[in-house]
Amino acid sequence: MSTTKNPYPVLCAGDVQKMNQFSVLALIREQGPVTCAQIAEQVPLGLPEISQTVANWVAAGWVIAKELPAASDPYSAMEFAFNGSGRLVLGVDLGGTKLYGAVATMDGNILYEIQVTHGQSTAEGSFTALCEGIDVLLAQAQTCGLPISGIGVGVPGVVDAEAGTVSFAPALGWQSFPLRERLVERYQTLVVVENDVNLAALGEFLFGLEPPVQSMVLLAIGTGIGAGIILNGAVFSGSHHVAGEVGYFLPEPSYLGRDYPGFGALEQLASGSGIADRARETLADVLSEDELARLTAADVFAAVRNGATWAIAIRDETADYLALLIHAMMLCLDPDCLVLSGGVAAAADVLLEPLQQRLEPALLTKLDVRVSKLGPRASILGSVAQLLKTAAI
Repeated sequence: MSTTKNPYPVLCAGDVQKMNQFSVLALIREQGPVTCAQIAEQVPLGLPEISQTVANWVAAGWVIAKELPAASDPYSAMEFAFNGSGRLVLGVDLGGTKLYGAVATMDGNILYEIQVTHGQSTAEGSFTALCEGIDVLLAQAQTCGLPISGIGVGVPGVVDAEAGTVSFAPALGWQSFPLRERLVERYQTLVVVENDVNLAALGEFLFGLEPPVQSMVLLAIGTGIGAGIILNGAVFSGSHHVAGEVGYFLPEPSYLGRDYPGFGALEQLASGSGIADRARETLADVLSEDELARLTAADVFAAVRNGATWAIAIRDETADYLALLIHAMMLCLDPDCLVLSGGVAAAADVLLEPLQQRLEPALLTKLDVRVSKLGPRASILGSVAQLLKTAAI
């Protein structure tokens, strides 16, 4: 058991009983095996109430009990550990054109994965594609003989996680879409819905980073650009659920006073699609139309590795734009670290050093930049964390 003091306070408002239950389960998960007496040292509840709460988690299959010999008191006679391998989660990361899904245990072990292209853009078409993916995962999960704790869905857009609604996800055709309500009606199980990058940040925070880390920013650079913000161990989404929508960051004054109905200003320049577009402009007189259409950001970075002058210029411009964003985030949030994720993060070997050269002289603290260890699995493992926080006996 860890001896570091890390209290799990009991809230005085809202659903107090549910929060008490989660406080006990969270401590067992993070520090178990522990006894009720040890839990009482950090959770401000009476021993009888802790004992009953733990017994409920054992009965529900979330916690495993082990008897200890020669205990000094009844509250030290048993120790308890999180039963992470005894329950399953279905996690889905639903992109504008691709769906990645997995069946995972509650301790983060991925048992089964799928990745499919769906090509849907209408509200009902996107919902149907999501359900088809969940149905495949559900069929596989049912062969494992373990209970399913719930379904977690990451969505590329503005999400009200508490209400379970998708406020705005243009790639999926969703606006004020009651996603959790629709999924609960269909599957009759616990469902959590969150912005995809927020889920990825939570997954990296809990399963990808070595402690001690209390705050972090995950910068996902792919077709678009988004950030997941973890402050004091929790997702920060802002008052209007748009914290982290950094693709709309304005990199210079000339972008002021404009409307950005689709891709944001920064996404048009420094996302995977923005990098490819700038390469097409540069090579318009060199390549055929078919070659230009097939050009990707990965091709640009491959050309950087081969020393192509035109590609190095695009890489340097990209580093300029991203450095301006990262500088602003570091000064505003002061996180322990920044994690790069998404397709462009695969080019860290040619992008990371230029970023650091631009940022380190201008920052007030040392910049700790890391590359995602989990890749697309991060959002699935974020679903595990969200379902843990939502679970109630």
